[in-house]
Amino acid sequence: MDGQREAAEQMEIFEAVESGDFEKVRELMQDTGPAVRRKDTHCTLLHEAVNHREVDMVLFFLKYINPNVVSREGSTPAHLAARKGHTQILRLLLADPEMDPNKRDHFNNTYKNWLTLPLLEAVLGDSRARVQELLRLGADPDHSAEHPEDGFADKNMKITTARQLAHTLQRDNLLPLFKRKSAEDDPKSVEDDDVGMALRGLLFPKKNNGMDNEITQLEDTSLAIARGPDVYRMDAAPRGYVCILSYGSFHDRPDLHLEGSQTDAHNLANTFSKMGYRGHAHFSLTAGQTRQQLAKVRDMELLERAGCAVFIISSHGEPRRHFLTSDMQTIDIQWVLDFFKDSQCPYLKNKPKLFIWDLCRGHQEQECGRGKTHGELCGRVDEPLRDVMCLDSSSGGFTWHAFSEEGTPFIGALCSVLARHAATKELSELYREFLKEYATAAPDAVPQLTNYGFNKKFYFN
Repeated sequence: MDGQREAAEQMEIFEAVESGDFEKVRELMQDTGPAVRRKDTHCTLLHEAVNHREVDMVLFFLKYINPNVVSREGSTPAHLAARKGHTQILRLLLADPEMDPNKRDHFNNTYKNWLTLPLLEAVLGDSRARVQELLRLGADPDHSAEHPEDGFADKNMKITTARQLAHTLQRDNLLPLFKRKSAEDDPKSVEDDDVGMALRGLLFPKKNNGMDNEITQLEDTSLAIARGPDVYRMDAAPRGYVCILSYGSFHDRPDLHLEGSQTDAHNLANTFSKMGYRGHAHFSLTAGQTRQQLAKVRDMELLERAGCAVFIISSHGEPRRHFLTSDMQTIDIQWVLDFFKDSQCPYLKNKPKLFIWDLCRGHQEQECGRGKTHGELCGRVDEPLRDVMCLDSSSGGFTWHAFSEEGTPFIGALCSVLARHAATKELSELYREFLKEYATAAPDAVPQLTNYGFNKKFYFN
């Protein structure tokens, strides 16, 4: 009976949102809580409020529900607002400090892609003000409305974009609004060689003349691969993908230079290559380049073949769980973790994802990023992390030892333990071996291993 009453209350609260009965919604949510979802679509109360254009309810639900939460189709509330053309609500969502504007749904669309439909309608209606509003929100006049649900594209006339429609209808007052993209505006125009190089060059330093290296699988030194329902499958080729983000130099701050960061990257490349991993190392990227490279990694088809993914980030750490990039900007660690959630990176769904943070010293506290952080907004309903393990060089979030020419004791101990035991020991056993080695090298450091739904045994190779 309790189950039936709970189901009835859940249905009732969605009906109250649909009818715009705010008081009833508040009353019912005291019993249902904010985490309730529709069974058929897996939409949240925030999705429902967006769908029915309930602005006050959207503001209310944003206190309890993360704007990046997804439905069964992988749609965030912003995807839905864009598809419906609810621009006022979309602006509210975009103003949220945790909003990820680049999040893609299961059709590989960002919210900007879904703005194509209302943009086409605005061109059809010859509404200059509406077109300008949609363009300011990120609508692309050259994006094709080709999704099966779009229903707008005229295949006979071959009209799929707002620019094509404006030309066909001779909307001369609208065409000047559709500026052509320049190469500088297109993030895809940045060449890989401008921001990093592949890791094989790290194994042979004479070829290391860029900022990005590729890790190439050298040999498979593993023994018999462990299998079973309680063990992550690691019989893939490549065994895994490793992404190294190393920040050793910082703009106009020679005092922050991290000596030995390339030594750490070389040692990591050597260790993971011998275990059958492939990957890339990136050195001293800006914040924008970092986000761009992580987006490229997330969308790599190689991840579909790889058994796992390992991310190793070394830089200066911030007390509020940020790390410093070469342009003196900071990136939230939680943002990086969220970037590889199942809905964001389906290639890594049900696969182990390890994040290793070697954040030293923490540069001046007064220079920390301002504004709300993830910690201040925690507690909202959101998609959980799954199959994620984080290893921090210090339980305080960052260590106070300086880098040396030989690299950090944290990476040194990690590579040493992996080289000796990765083929025979499971992660928990490896961690105990690592603790012994690290304690010898850095007695005052206390590392931390954090589990986020990492529910099986894991062997690196």
